Amino acid sequence: MLVRNIDQSEGLCNCTRLIVTRMAPHVLKTKIISGKNIGNMTYIPRMDMSPSQSPWPFKLNIRKFSIILSYVMTINKSQGKSLDNVGLYLPRVVFSHGQLYVIMSRSRAKQD
Repeated sequence: MLVRNIDQSEGLCNCTRLIVTRMAPHVLKTKIISGKNIGNMTYIPRMDMSPSQSPWPFKLNIRKFSIILSYVMTINKSQGKSLDNVGLYLPRVVFSHGQLYVIMSRSRAKQD
């Protein structure tokens, strides 16, 4: 899953789900599996990132890919998505009725 907006016109937005098809030291070749550009092949570069607030007098740079491995998705991240199957794990009471509605409305059919 992509964790930041890279190119919105190409469909590379926060929470876009991807399949990594090829890895290189500085770029990932991926296939988009969610959003309006499903099936498009795209490249994700390694990016330099630096924290906006740092307690140190020097600038700290981190070079990494803006993706995370995602087997599950939080209720907030699932908002606005349509999913084929939804599994719900609630070890504690739901924070609000709105959250329960959001997760229950993500599947396309009641049996999913």
